[in-house]
This record gives sequence, structure tokens and C-alpha cells, in this order.
Amino acid sequence: MRVLNHIFLVALCTLFAVFNVSGQSVTDRQVVIENSENLPNYIKNEISKIAFEAGDTRIKITSKSRSVEKQVEVMLDYYILCHRKNCGVELAKKTYHPDCNRALSLFDPNQSRENNVAKIARALRADLVELGSRRTCMNHVVLPEIKNRLVAVDIAPSSINNLKKFYDAVKNNNKVVRFYYPAIKGVPPSQVFDSAFHLEFYRQ
Repeated sequence: MRVLNHIFLVALCTLFAVFNVSGQSVTDRQVVIENSENLPNYIKNEISKIAFEAGDTRIKITSKSRSVEKQVEVMLDYYILCHRKNCGVELAKKTYHPDCNRALSLFDPNQSRENNVAKIARALRADLVELGSRRTCMNHVVLPEIKNRLVAVDIAPSSINNLKKFYDAVKNNNKVVRFYYPAIKGVPPSQVFDSAFHLEFYRQ
């Protein structure tokens, strides 16, 4: 009887160990997300799932939230005053939804950077306030008095081991509602080119 009990206990422990290994959820795996302070846990959880599926154990967030002024600086540097052939106000307008791009028309190449930032930021802030919680564009921009529907996160491609695998993992995640990305071999061009992996989630 003792022998049978021993065999039963060994078999039970073996089954339990197998279940733990095979049934372990992605969130039980260790994925280090740099610069994730103040990011909601449900978003960190989804990013961890994506990173784990892609084979990454450490990734870096480069942007979560920014002020209106910082957003204007980003638009100036990446789309209006950049050095690509098609840089300019029209490129910036094509990049951002019409609800959020009207203020870009105020850009004046004859004015200083500071004046352009201040002028565009004032108009953009007014547009975002008017949109209120209905806003679905420029989701990096946070206004303390308004909670927009989407939360945006940028992840550094330099922290990703395999860009194609990370792209596939994002596509497999049904919690990501908007996704822009850099040029990746073997992948269709992003609807909006982004130098980072840009992911957006519904706010909970």
C-alpha cells in the first residue's frame, strides 16, 4: 500500500509540474519594460504579452504622454522641418487626422521656432479641448482636465530583437486598436510611417 501511495504521489506531482510549465501564462514570464512608470497595468500586461511572443525579455518605451508644446515640436522636427524630400506642412497634415491637424496651417517659415511652437500649440490646445473625450487622434498628448479614449505608447525598435516577430506579435494582439511602425523587411508599409513601434489601446 505504501508503495502504491508513493507511486500515486509521484505521478500527481509530475502532472502538477507539467501543468505549471505548460499552463504558465505570459504575464508570469519576466519581461522588463523600461520607462513604464505611470503606465496602466493593463497596458503593461499587453505589452509584456507582445514582447514575450516576439521572444524579447527587455524592451524600452520611448514615449507615453507629452504636452501640447512637445507635440508641436515633434511635428515640426519629424514632418515639417525634416530633411526628407516631402517634408512640410502637407506631410504633417497627412500624418494626423483632420480633427487634430488644423493648427498646422498656422506654421510660418518666416517666424522663429519659438513663435511657431507657441502659436500652433495655442490653436492645437483649443482644438483638443473642443474635441474633449471624443478625441481619437494625437493620443500622446495629455490634457489633465480631459481623458481621451485612447492611450498611446511608443517602443524603441532598437530594444527589439526581431522587428518582424514583434510586428507579428502586435498584429496577433486584439487589444491594440492602432499600430504604426518603421520600415520592416517583408512587411507592408505602415499606414503612417513611424520611427518607433506606435501602439494605441483603449483607456480602461
